[in-house]
Amino acid sequence: MYHYDAKTALDELQEEALLPHPVKLRDMILRIQLGPQEAQAMNQEFQDYLTRFGEIQRVARGILEKLLTNRARLLGMQDAAPHGASKCCRGDRRRCAGAGKLSMLSKAKEG
Repeated sequence: MYHYDAKTALDELQEEALLPHPVKLRDMILRIQLGPQEAQAMNQEFQDYLTRFGEIQRVARGILEKLLTNRARLLGMQDAAPHGASKCCRGDRRRCAGAGKLSMLSKAKEG
């Protein structure tokens, strides 16, 4: 973690594509002495960064939530798959860790 060090933050951005958190970036800006015009220009750039950072977070959150939803749905389908369809036993009930679960499910459906 760069802890307000611009050089380390730049290295992380180039090597790992890690964007500095806007609060830390703002603090880095405030720690240096800028002239009025430079400060105004930097502030405008920072406001743009802040807006885009928030937009990218929303996009990433949406993607991650979809991935989690799909993963949960896929895991749910695997649990409900007929015996032999899973990779755990390849059709051999003696090796199947889920055979007891499946037989309990089929008994519950029948009864």
